[in-house]
Amino acid sequence: MRFITLNVKGASKTRKEFVPYQVAALMTDRPDFVALSEVAINRLADYAREFQRHGLTHVLSSVAEATPILTGSRGVGTLIASRFTCTMRSDAQATYNIPWPERLLSVAAATDAGVIEIDVAYIPYYYQGDPNLIEIKLQTLDRLYRGLARASAYHRIVCGDFNIPFGETVDGRIISSGTSARHRRAHTSEHNILLGLADFGLYDVFRSLHGYAKQEYSWVVPGTGNGFRLDHILASESLNAIACQYLHRFREVHNERPWGPSPRSLSDHSALEVVFDPVTLNTGEM
Repeated sequence: MRFITLNVKGASKTRKEFVPYQVAALMTDRPDFVALSEVAINRLADYAREFQRHGLTHVLSSVAEATPILTGSRGVGTLIASRFTCTMRSDAQATYNIPWPERLLSVAAATDAGVIEIDVAYIPYYYQGDPNLIEIKLQTLDRLYRGLARASAYHRIVCGDFNIPFGETVDGRIISSGTSARHRRAHTSEHNILLGLADFGLYDVFRSLHGYAKQEYSWVVPGTGNGFRLDHILASESLNAIACQYLHRFREVHNERPWGPSPRSLSDHSALEVVFDPVTLNTGEM
Protein backbone atom coordinates (compact mmCIF):
# COMPACT_ATOMS: atom_id res chain seq x y z
CA MET A 1 0.00 0.00 0.00
CA ARG A 2 1.60 3.26 -1.17
CA PHE A 3 0.77 6.60 0.47
CA ILE A 4 2.01 10.04 -0.65
CA THR A 5 1.52 13.44 0.93
CA LEU A 6 2.42 16.79 -0.65
CA ASN A 7 1.93 20.46 0.10
CA VAL A 8 0.97 21.88 -3.29
CA LYS A 9 1.73 25.40 -2.01
CA GLY A 10 -1.50 26.83 -3.32
CA ALA A 11 0.54 26.98 -6.53
CA SER A 12 -2.48 26.03 -8.57
CA LYS A 13 -4.04 29.40 -7.72
CA THR A 14 -1.91 30.88 -10.49
CA ARG A 15 -3.07 28.63 -13.34
CA LYS A 16 -5.82 26.03 -13.54
CA GLU A 17 -3.78 24.34 -16.29
CA PHE A 18 -1.07 23.55 -13.72
CA VAL A 19 -3.17 20.99 -11.78
CA PRO A 20 -2.93 18.10 -14.32
CA TYR A 21 0.89 18.26 -14.25
CA GLN A 22 1.02 18.04 -10.47
CA VAL A 23 -1.41 15.12 -10.40
CA ALA A 24 0.40 13.27 -13.21
CA ALA A 25 3.68 13.59 -11.30
CA LEU A 26 2.06 12.30 -8.11
CA MET A 27 0.63 9.30 -9.97
CA THR A 28 4.01 8.19 -11.38
CA ASP A 29 4.48 5.56 -8.66
CA ARG A 30 0.82 4.47 -8.72
CA PRO A 31 -0.07 5.36 -5.12
CA ASP A 32 -3.14 4.01 -3.37
CA PHE A 33 -3.57 7.27 -1.45
CA VAL A 34 -2.53 10.86 -2.12
CA ALA A 35 -3.04 13.48 0.60
CA LEU A 36 -2.65 17.15 -0.31
CA SER A 37 -2.28 20.21 1.88
CA GLU A 38 -2.45 23.94 1.12
CA VAL A 39 -4.85 23.32 -1.73
CA ALA A 40 -6.47 26.48 -3.08
CA ILE A 41 -10.17 26.13 -2.33
CA ASN A 42 -11.10 27.25 -5.83
CA ARG A 43 -9.02 24.35 -7.23
CA LEU A 44 -10.33 21.48 -5.08
CA ALA A 45 -12.77 20.35 -7.77
CA ASP A 46 -10.01 20.46 -10.41
CA TYR A 47 -7.82 18.16 -8.33
CA ALA A 48 -10.73 15.79 -7.73
CA ARG A 49 -11.42 15.46 -11.46
CA GLU A 50 -7.74 14.80 -12.26
CA PHE A 51 -7.28 12.16 -9.58
CA GLN A 52 -10.46 10.41 -10.66
CA ARG A 53 -9.20 10.43 -14.23
CA HIS A 54 -6.04 8.68 -13.01
CA GLY A 55 -7.94 5.99 -11.12
CA LEU A 56 -8.12 7.41 -7.59
CA THR A 57 -11.88 7.53 -7.75
CA HIS A 58 -12.62 8.33 -4.11
CA VAL A 59 -11.82 11.97 -3.39
CA LEU A 60 -12.79 14.01 -0.34
CA SER A 61 -11.80 17.50 0.77
CA SER A 62 -11.94 19.53 3.95
CA VAL A 63 -14.03 22.28 2.37
CA ALA A 64 -17.17 21.84 0.31
CA GLU A 65 -17.12 25.32 -1.21
CA ALA A 66 -15.62 28.78 -0.76
CA THR A 67 -17.24 31.15 1.73
CA PRO A 68 -16.53 34.85 2.43
CA ILE A 69 -14.36 34.00 5.45
CA LEU A 70 -12.20 31.54 3.51
CA THR A 71 -9.93 34.02 1.77
CA GLY A 72 -6.28 35.01 2.10
CA SER A 73 -4.43 32.73 4.51
CA ARG A 74 -7.71 30.88 5.08
CA GLY A 75 -8.33 30.27 1.39
CA VAL A 76 -6.75 26.80 1.39
CA GLY A 77 -7.79 23.33 2.49
CA THR A 78 -6.75 19.69 2.41
CA LEU A 79 -7.74 16.78 0.19
CA ILE A 80 -7.36 13.00 -0.05
CA ALA A 81 -7.66 10.81 -3.14
CA SER A 82 -7.80 7.02 -2.84
CA ARG A 83 -8.41 3.74 -4.61
CA PHE A 84 -10.42 2.70 -1.56
CA THR A 85 -13.82 3.88 -0.41
CA CYS A 86 -13.45 6.80 1.99
CA THR A 87 -16.08 8.41 4.19
CA MET A 88 -15.95 11.53 6.32
CA ARG A 89 -15.63 10.91 10.07
CA SER A 90 -18.61 12.89 11.31
CA ASP A 91 -17.34 13.24 14.89
CA ALA A 92 -13.92 14.61 13.97
CA GLN A 93 -14.70 18.33 13.86
CA ALA A 94 -16.10 18.28 17.38
CA THR A 95 -13.28 16.04 18.61
CA TYR A 96 -10.47 18.30 17.38
CA ASN A 97 -12.23 21.69 17.44
CA ILE A 98 -9.25 23.47 15.83
CA PRO A 99 -9.42 27.24 15.15
CA TRP A 100 -9.29 26.89 11.36
CA PRO A 101 -11.27 23.68 10.67
CA GLU A 102 -10.87 24.00 6.90
CA ARG A 103 -7.26 22.85 7.34
CA LEU A 104 -8.09 19.38 8.67
CA LEU A 105 -9.68 16.48 6.80
CA SER A 106 -10.64 13.35 8.75
CA VAL A 107 -11.78 10.24 6.87
CA ALA A 108 -12.15 6.50 7.30
CA ALA A 109 -10.81 4.36 4.45
CA ALA A 110 -12.14 0.83 3.97
CA THR A 111 -9.12 -1.19 2.77
CA ASP A 112 -8.44 -4.90 2.37
CA ALA A 113 -6.36 -4.73 5.56
CA GLY A 114 -9.12 -3.06 7.54
CA VAL A 115 -10.35 0.43 8.25
CA ILE A 116 -7.76 3.22 8.36
CA GLU A 117 -8.53 6.44 10.20
CA ILE A 118 -6.74 9.19 8.24
CA ASP A 119 -6.25 12.81 9.27
CA VAL A 120 -4.75 15.23 6.71
CA ALA A 121 -3.60 18.46 8.35
CA TYR A 122 -2.18 21.76 7.17
CA ILE A 123 -0.97 23.42 10.36
CA PRO A 124 -0.44 27.20 10.19
CA TYR A 125 3.09 28.56 10.40
CA TYR A 126 4.20 31.27 12.82
CA TYR A 127 3.51 34.23 10.49
CA GLN A 128 6.63 36.24 11.34
CA GLY A 129 5.87 36.67 15.02
CA ASP A 130 2.22 37.77 14.84
CA PRO A 131 1.02 36.84 18.38
CA ASN A 132 -2.56 36.16 17.32
CA LEU A 133 -1.53 33.78 14.56
CA ILE A 134 1.08 32.12 16.77
CA GLU A 135 -1.74 31.40 19.21
CA ILE A 136 -3.81 29.86 16.41
CA LYS A 137 -0.93 27.55 15.53
CA LEU A 138 -0.35 26.48 19.14
CA GLN A 139 -4.06 25.86 19.69
CA THR A 140 -4.11 23.76 16.51
CA LEU A 141 -1.18 21.64 17.66
CA ASP A 142 -2.55 21.22 21.18
CA ARG A 143 -6.09 20.34 20.14
CA LEU A 144 -4.90 17.98 17.44
CA TYR A 145 -2.73 16.22 20.00
CA ARG A 146 -5.57 15.92 22.51
CA GLY A 147 -7.84 14.45 19.86
CA LEU A 148 -5.23 11.92 18.73
CA ALA A 149 -3.92 10.94 22.17
CA ARG A 150 -6.08 7.85 22.47
CA ALA A 151 -6.11 4.18 21.72
CA SER A 152 -7.85 2.95 18.57
CA ALA A 153 -9.09 -0.39 17.30
CA TYR A 154 -8.22 0.73 13.76
CA HIS A 155 -5.14 1.54 11.74
CA ARG A 156 -4.31 5.25 11.87
CA ILE A 157 -2.42 7.77 9.71
CA VAL A 158 -1.86 11.46 10.43
CA CYS A 159 -0.10 13.40 7.71
CA GLY A 160 0.45 16.70 5.97
CA ASP A 161 2.42 19.90 6.33
CA PHE A 162 2.80 20.37 10.09
CA ASN A 163 5.13 23.40 9.73
CA ILE A 164 7.32 21.94 12.50
CA PRO A 165 9.98 21.40 13.77
CA PHE A 166 12.60 24.13 13.64
CA GLY A 167 15.20 21.39 13.92
CA GLU A 168 16.04 17.92 15.22
CA THR A 169 19.14 16.57 16.95
CA VAL A 170 20.90 13.30 16.15
CA ASP A 171 19.79 11.94 19.54
CA GLY A 172 16.12 12.51 18.69
CA ARG A 173 15.24 15.80 20.37
CA ILE A 174 13.06 18.57 18.93
CA ILE A 175 14.63 22.03 18.59
CA SER A 176 12.43 25.12 18.92
CA SER A 177 13.32 28.55 17.55
CA GLY A 178 13.63 30.55 20.81
CA THR A 179 13.69 30.56 24.62
CA SER A 180 10.76 32.82 25.57
CA ALA A 181 7.76 31.49 27.47
CA ARG A 182 5.82 31.24 24.21
CA HIS A 183 8.70 29.33 22.58
CA ARG A 184 8.82 26.96 25.55
CA ARG A 185 5.11 26.35 25.11
CA ALA A 186 5.68 25.80 21.37
CA HIS A 187 8.39 23.28 22.16
CA THR A 188 5.95 21.26 24.26
CA SER A 189 3.27 21.43 21.56
CA GLU A 190 5.68 20.36 18.81
CA HIS A 191 7.17 17.59 20.95
CA ASN A 192 3.71 16.21 21.73
CA ILE A 193 2.81 15.87 18.04
CA LEU A 194 6.09 14.48 16.67
CA LEU A 195 7.20 12.36 19.65
CA GLY A 196 4.43 12.21 22.25
CA LEU A 197 1.89 10.53 19.97
CA ALA A 198 4.13 7.45 19.89
CA ASP A 199 2.75 6.72 23.37
CA PHE A 200 -0.60 6.24 21.64
CA GLY A 201 0.66 4.14 18.75
CA LEU A 202 1.34 6.88 16.18
CA TYR A 203 4.98 6.89 15.04
CA ASP A 204 6.93 9.29 12.83
CA VAL A 205 7.49 6.88 9.94
CA PHE A 206 10.57 8.61 8.51
CA ARG A 207 12.38 8.60 11.86
CA SER A 208 11.22 5.08 12.73
CA LEU A 209 12.86 3.72 9.57
CA HIS A 210 15.89 6.04 9.23
CA GLY A 211 16.71 7.21 12.74
CA TYR A 212 17.96 10.75 13.43
CA ALA A 213 21.39 10.61 11.79
CA LYS A 214 19.74 11.02 8.38
CA GLN A 215 18.81 14.65 7.77
CA GLU A 216 16.48 15.60 4.95
CA TYR A 217 14.43 18.70 4.24
CA SER A 218 10.99 18.99 2.70
CA TRP A 219 11.17 22.78 2.36
CA VAL A 220 14.14 25.09 1.84
CA VAL A 221 14.22 28.85 2.42
CA PRO A 222 14.59 30.36 -1.07
CA GLY A 223 18.11 31.46 -1.87
CA THR A 224 19.63 30.25 1.41
CA GLY A 225 19.89 26.48 1.37
CA ASN A 226 18.50 26.40 4.93
CA GLY A 227 15.93 23.65 5.11
CA PHE A 228 13.31 22.17 7.40
CA ARG A 229 11.52 18.82 7.61
CA LEU A 230 7.97 20.16 7.76
CA ASP A 231 5.99 17.41 6.00
CA HIS A 232 5.26 14.24 7.94
CA ILE A 233 3.44 10.92 8.04
CA LEU A 234 2.66 9.41 11.44
CA ALA A 235 1.24 5.91 11.34
CA SER A 236 0.21 2.93 13.43
CA GLU A 237 2.74 0.16 13.88
CA SER A 238 0.05 -2.22 12.58
CA LEU A 239 0.42 -0.63 9.13
CA ASN A 240 4.01 -1.94 9.02
CA ALA A 241 5.86 0.77 7.10
CA ILE A 242 8.63 -0.84 5.04
CA ALA A 243 9.91 2.16 3.05
CA CYS A 244 9.82 5.94 3.38
CA GLN A 245 11.41 8.66 1.27
CA TYR A 246 11.12 12.34 0.46
CA LEU A 247 10.54 12.94 -3.24
CA HIS A 248 12.60 16.05 -3.92
CA ARG A 249 11.76 16.11 -7.63
CA PHE A 250 8.70 18.19 -6.84
CA ARG A 251 10.96 21.08 -5.77
CA GLU A 252 13.20 20.89 -8.83
CA VAL A 253 13.11 23.88 -11.19
CA HIS A 254 11.76 23.09 -14.65
CA ASN A 255 13.30 25.14 -17.44
CA GLU A 256 10.71 23.84 -19.88
CA ARG A 257 7.29 24.33 -18.34
CA PRO A 258 4.37 23.14 -20.47
CA TRP A 259 1.94 24.63 -17.94
CA GLY A 260 3.17 28.15 -18.67
CA PRO A 261 5.77 30.58 -17.37
CA SER A 262 5.03 30.07 -13.69
CA PRO A 263 5.41 28.44 -11.24
CA ARG A 264 8.96 27.19 -11.88
CA SER A 265 8.54 23.89 -9.99
CA LEU A 266 5.68 21.52 -9.17
CA SER A 267 5.76 22.73 -5.57
CA ASP A 268 8.16 24.42 -3.16
CA HIS A 269 7.81 21.32 -0.95
CA SER A 270 9.08 17.78 -1.40
CA ALA A 271 6.48 15.02 -1.34
CA LEU A 272 6.75 12.27 1.28
CA GLU A 273 6.06 8.68 0.22
CA VAL A 274 5.56 5.65 2.47
CA VAL A 275 5.04 2.02 1.49
CA PHE A 276 3.04 -0.05 3.98
CA ASP A 277 2.63 -3.81 4.28
CA PRO A 278 -0.21 -3.83 6.79
CA VAL A 279 -1.48 -6.62 8.95
CA THR A 280 -5.23 -7.21 8.71
CA LEU A 281 -6.98 -5.37 11.50
CA ASN A 282 -10.67 -4.78 12.22
CA THR A 283 -12.26 -5.05 8.78
CA GLY A 284 -15.70 -4.06 10.04
CA GLU A 285 -17.23 -0.63 9.55
CA MET A 286 -16.58 2.18 12.04
